[in-house]
Amino acid sequence: MLKRKRDDNKDVSFFLRIPIEDEEESKEEEMTLPQTDGLSSDQIEGLHKVAQGKRVFITGSAGTGKSFLIDKIVEMLDTNDKKYIITALTGVAASEIMGSTLNSASRVNDETNVTKSIFWLLKDPEVMKRYEADVWIVDEISMANITLLKKIHQVAKALRKNEKPFGGIQLIAVGDFLQLPPISQDTSRPLFAFEYPEWAYLIEE
Repeated sequence: MLKRKRDDNKDVSFFLRIPIEDEEESKEEEMTLPQTDGLSSDQIEGLHKVAQGKRVFITGSAGTGKSFLIDKIVEMLDTNDKKYIITALTGVAASEIMGSTLNSASRVNDETNVTKSIFWLLKDPEVMKRYEADVWIVDEISMANITLLKKIHQVAKALRKNEKPFGGIQLIAVGDFLQLPPISQDTSRPLFAFEYPEWAYLIEE
């Protein structure tokens, strides 16, 4: 379980989106939930969505309980023997959550040639282990531009031989689009990932 300072368990907002390609939503929980004492109704809803295998976006300003909820999610993943990796967009944030950067974990960046990358990543057993994980937790998602997310999506589909978004990896995106802007070489204001139509396809809930 993550060892970090927890925020107060205040309400967390959830943006709910379901791609039209998905089958009818299952009402059954895929995972056993942890104790929900101290969680708000919104946080419990988010925990249920994760237990159902949904790709979710967890947002809220500082101090709204995002870290507290992620701790509960990690506890649930451990209890249910799920394989997962924890990432963030910057090295500082990654070290705080005892994870790695998204670029390092995925071996993908904005300049990646997807076709060449797939060829070489198939030969790297350590990277393949990460792509075989059931769940990826990505903190600071607001700093991820849509190009990066789309390339990871394409690479994951090929490596996992699965046409679902991110090759079937359950993505748990965490962050606040009102705080940190996307990393971009563009001198003009870069668009946040959610401002692109692809966001509604890549993130379900």
